[in-house]
Amino acid sequence: MNLLKQSTSATRLVGPVLDSTGAAYTGMAIGDFNITKNGTTAAMASAASVTHSHNGMYLLVFTTGNTDTLGALEVSCNKATYAMANHRYSVVPANIFDSVISGTDVLDVSVIQLLGTAWLTPAVAGTPDVNAKQIGGTGQTTGVDIASQVTILTYMDRPDGYGNVSSSTSTQTTLASGVGLVGTADYYKGDILQIVAGTGTGQSRVITTNSSGLVFTVDEAWATTPDNTSQVHIHPARAWVTNKTGYSLVSTGLDLVLIDSKTLPAALQIIAATTSGKLSGAGTTTETFVGLDGTTTRAVGTVDSSGNRSAVSYP
Repeated sequence: MNLLKQSTSATRLVGPVLDSTGAAYTGMAIGDFNITKNGTTAAMASAASVTHSHNGMYLLVFTTGNTDTLGALEVSCNKATYAMANHRYSVVPANIFDSVISGTDVLDVSVIQLLGTAWLTPAVAGTPDVNAKQIGGTGQTTGVDIASQVTILTYMDRPDGYGNVSSSTSTQTTLASGVGLVGTADYYKGDILQIVAGTGTGQSRVITTNSSGLVFTVDEAWATTPDNTSQVHIHPARAWVTNKTGYSLVSTGLDLVLIDSKTLPAALQIIAATTSGKLSGAGTTTETFVGLDGTTTRAVGTVDSSGNRSAVSYP
């Protein structure tokens, strides 16, 4: 089926028109054609034009009024003594025609629903709003600003830098010279400034800003302030937490680690009791192992005369 662009003139070849003997008819006028739009038939408007081309085939020029209605369009012969197979077209919006036929546009694909739910209008047009609904398997009742919690920087082929300290305060260190250093402001923002020799050796801090003159501000005061004997190594960071508010390590997280169906803390308590805890009933058929607290029974073993355990329970 041919496509026509809505409310746009177009020329199409129609025919052949044949007389009752099957011979090509060359005398059709525009009024001899009917146009049907979505099931409603009318004579072709006089503004349209038709010209015989060859062997009963005609060049039919549609006007903008002919193609003003989206949907099915059909051209037929209304001359009683002549016949022509109907020609069928689909009138489509300009965006679809220009994308599929002309290649001068792209299809307009808009997200209306996601899994049956209406897509909300974003705060910035063209950019979807993203809220974290789960973190670590826990549902969040409010949106979480991930960017304020974790900063992840990726570096491709950036060389490490090395330098000599000329002077320093507790939070700002100036380098006098170095190897592989780039004098661009904030080039090293987020990198690690590590003291590898001289005063303060072994300390590391995150660079929050740096000037083009190689003055580095760090996120936390040096425990021992470096001086002109100090040498530093600057290397890229991969990921770090920049805002730890509200975050803590909880013991229940270790319960996700299982050893033979025992949680990691329970398994460690049993291991500690059987290797280092108090033992009672040695030399009998029942041996009892007490935890490192000296009171809690962690394991009870059934043994034979040779000391072989045939069963173990964990109260």
